[in-house]
Amino acid sequence: MILLVWFLKFLNENNFESLINFSFDNFYFKPYFSFKILNFLKEYISIEIIGFLSIVIIPFLTLILTYKVFDFFLTSKLSFLLSVITQTVYNDINLRVMFLDFESSSILMGKSYPLIFNFPFPSISVMIFLVLFNFLLEKREIRDNFLKISILNIFCSLYFYINAIDSAFLISIWFVFLIFDLKKMSLLNKVFQTLITLSILLPGLYLGKVYELHEYSSLNFYNLLIYNILPLIFSLILFFTKRIDLREVWIKFKYIYIFFAVEIFINLLVFCKVLNLDLVKINRQVLQFPIHLIYYLPLIYYLKRKPFKYSYGVESKSISINFSKASFFIFEKSKNFVFYLILILVYYFNFPKDIL
Repeated sequence: MILLVWFLKFLNENNFESLINFSFDNFYFKPYFSFKILNFLKEYISIEIIGFLSIVIIPFLTLILTYKVFDFFLTSKLSFLLSVITQTVYNDINLRVMFLDFESSSILMGKSYPLIFNFPFPSISVMIFLVLFNFLLEKREIRDNFLKISILNIFCSLYFYINAIDSAFLISIWFVFLIFDLKKMSLLNKVFQTLITLSILLPGLYLGKVYELHEYSSLNFYNLLIYNILPLIFSLILFFTKRIDLREVWIKFKYIYIFFAVEIFINLLVFCKVLNLDLVKINRQVLQFPIHLIYYLPLIYYLKRKPFKYSYGVESKSISINFSKASFFIFEKSKNFVFYLILILVYYFNFPKDIL
């Protein structure tokens, strides 16, 4: 319903052009397929239909796909809440700013709109990313079928031409999937799949048009702290207080920690001036929808685990037991109250202002 209200607002203002006014020189590699999709739609489909796709259809599908990703790791209620939160990022402001400066945020919200509406980035690129990521998570459906695996490989590799930098995350987990999850596949077939990937990527890497920014982007230390450093610190604390099985962490959450590694590696490449990337643009693509929030899923998963009284080790100390009890109460016992409170705030934040 909220998405339909947003569509009516843009329809009344006749302002759909603002959503597709996109400059491709913001990307390191020219996104050829995204460019073709945009040109095709602009040539053969009316601007109102493109607006309906970018404001209603694609955000709704992105919400469902994000929910399916989160539901792989958490309960349905938490997954829905977190998937809604991922959509709560405006083109000019985001959710954390609203709590820090509510008055100025309310003014900005009246002049802005959700970031996911921008077409084709991040709308199309994020939706396709989530479709492929869901296929990788549902590996039981394809891991014994060579043809399905090959098709998935081809689509994951072709994503480079949708959004080259975001494809680093997708292709990285594809190789983890290939090496660790396809245990029954022979070494020869794995080599063959690798050759397929390389044959698709190499033309884009060597022949693709590269845009160079004039100035090197600076690291966003706020993002590094909130999305990289803090989740790792909290993971370390939980390791000592919850007696976490590292094998379980690897089996259940390995893709998430691969995302960690890829993002840190990209930041290091920019910091060392190996690549000249616009980190602001990167952080408002697939990282925003929904990878940055994914980093906290392992923490939520273990924080809501019922406390257990151990007889020895750090986990048996009173501080560890009290911490486990408190986290269990907040994330499990009080989940209904927290769920509805945050959901009300999120829906308020997402509802278009100045609609009349």
